Amino acid sequence: MAGDAVFPDGQRHDVTEIDLLLDHARAFGPVAASVGVMSYHFPNGVGQSTLELHAGVALPDVLLAPSLTLIADVDEIGGMYASAGMRHGFALGEHFALDLRGALGWVSSDQAEDYFFSESGGLADALVAADLSYALSERSRLTLTLAQSVLIDSALRDGVEGVGIDPTPTWVAFSLGWTL
Repeated sequence: MAGDAVFPDGQRHDVTEIDLLLDHARAFGPVAASVGVMSYHFPNGVGQSTLELHAGVALPDVLLAPSLTLIADVDEIGGMYASAGMRHGFALGEHFALDLRGALGWVSSDQAEDYFFSESGGLADALVAADLSYALSERSRLTLTLAQSVLIDSALRDGVEGVGIDPTPTWVAFSLGWTL
């Protein structure tokens, strides 16, 4: 659902985006690696649907679990995004868990043009997020996410502000995950 900060033309509280994710993760000694595909769908016409491929590596057993993720749009945009992050998780009883995470993002000029209305690529954003999850079963999990990002690059900030979008969005997301 979107608030009026991102979609001011009557989309407030409408479902504006549905994402489908297929991800394969595997450990190689101390390194966790993942590859996958993400399909974005915009049922109310607020954006163009597209397809992205992603690959990432992390060191989950190292303090603050550093990670690096690369994302390439292979459909509508043709751009790239990279994220370097860290996280720390806490078990909250038998079924609940809390993950706190942060990241810095880099964006290619193609991706910046589509996402941020700017032709300037480079260091893009900083993100902080908290994920509260509940284990529905051994293989499924329901997650509530609260996140905020800040656009770092002034050209990217100017681009989104120029079309009436807040460069420091806060959002809430719900997700349901299932693992093999």
